Amino acid sequence: MPPSDDNSNPISPEVSDPAVAPLEPDEPAVFDLPNGSADEVVNVADEVNATLNILLPWGISLLLHAGVVLLAVFAVWTVVVATTDEEIVIPELELSATPDAPLVQQMQVREVTEPQPQQAPTPTPTPQPTPTETIDLSTQLVGLAGPSSSVPFGATISGPQLNSTFMGSRGGNARRIVFLIESGGSIVDTLPFVLEELKSSIRKLSEQQRFTVIFYAEHYGRNGLVEVPPGNLSSANAQQKQRVITWMDLDQRNVWAGGKSNVIPALRQALAYRPQLIYWLTDNPLGEGAFLIDRQRLLDSIEDTNRNNTKINTIQFLYPDPFMEAGQRATLEVVAEQSGGKFRFVDARELGLQ
Repeated sequence: MPPSDDNSNPISPEVSDPAVAPLEPDEPAVFDLPNGSADEVVNVADEVNATLNILLPWGISLLLHAGVVLLAVFAVWTVVVATTDEEIVIPELELSATPDAPLVQQMQVREVTEPQPQQAPTPTPTPQPTPTETIDLSTQLVGLAGPSSSVPFGATISGPQLNSTFMGSRGGNARRIVFLIESGGSIVDTLPFVLEELKSSIRKLSEQQRFTVIFYAEHYGRNGLVEVPPGNLSSANAQQKQRVITWMDLDQRNVWAGGKSNVIPALRQALAYRPQLIYWLTDNPLGEGAFLIDRQRLLDSIEDTNRNNTKINTIQFLYPDPFMEAGQRATLEVVAEQSGGKFRFVDARELGLQ
């Protein structure tokens, strides 16, 4: 039966018109563009390439320069941070006239301001009456500042008025200072002297400085220490200095001597304030009895706790360290050297007690 002309026939009719004949599989499709369009495409491509050739080097150059600038900023920031962390502190009580100046410049200021000896003309000898023999104690007592000083903190003692400065200072750059004072039973009779010396030193502080005072002994209760109010470092203005001085008066009963002492909690408290300088006065840094600690343990504890590179000026008060009597360096001397501070030994003779 011949094939039906019905549209439902699934067999497609043969295509006889060559204009719509399907492409052969291997024959590529060709699309005709309007006249001149191909040339315009080529010209646009050339312009894009030319623009990229011009802009690309500039873009790369800008990126490289930006990278160099960022590296320079990072390097400068790193140096500034390192310089701040490695600030050199001159371990002196009194603030110099130029505390922010470089160390070399401060030393030059010291040399300029240091009084120079003057040679006076030789006077014509004249007969003089024989004076009554006197003793100049300022040449007899050798204190912390050398032959011209007699006491560690700066106050006077009974008898002739002997002027001195704390640790013989002429000015440093320490702005944050902690006074750490042992008040155990061994200094019962000399505590009044210590307090007067301490008051004298506090009066010399500048308003640019901050300070606190910590006393330590077992009778102070928790942690075995007591601190002048309000605690932490306070501005050394006139009002605060007077409050501290009044608070330390013995008749206020805030400070007294007695019993044994343990310096470890007190040192940790002092170092927690991140001071630049600590003055530590004690006659027995290693304690005794239940508070006796090993020397190396003390040194290790200070080194581990002192994260701020605080300078520690130490004063061995009245009694020599047993290590000194054995021909070795005093414990406080090692502490001072380890932290970059200064060490002094003040005996009874220097206090005028002998």
